[in-house]
Amino acid sequence: MGNESGSELVLRQLAKGFGREQVEETLKLLAEAQLSFTCFLLLGGPGETPESVRESVAFLEAYHPLMVNLTVGVRIYPGLPLHKIAIAEGLVEPDDSLLWPKFYLAPAVREWIWEYLEEVSARHPQWIF
Repeated sequence: MGNESGSELVLRQLAKGFGREQVEETLKLLAEAQLSFTCFLLLGGPGETPESVRESVAFLEAYHPLMVNLTVGVRIYPGLPLHKIAIAEGLVEPDDSLLWPKFYLAPAVREWIWEYLEEVSARHPQWIF
């Protein structure tokens, strides 16, 4: 399931077109049907904070997915809203071709997220990043 986050704020920032309520309803239906599932968390996008990362992890922990694929950082593509944010934050130059991928990682989690995810994966060996 490509839920990407368990944080309403982050889902809005990523412009996913769905919110936490829809993700939760889907997880409840999967549990009721006794279906195994995997999830994806895309961490570190615009507006991400340690609190929103913890919120997403706790949210999924409550539903016991078979596996969680944790992705840290969001690829920057030219001309998209994230590109403008990355330019404003000095992560890329306006004329960078971005043929070689560059990734956005929210300032609030840059120094913190790796150690935290090591703790999470120690608790949940089936959560990979």
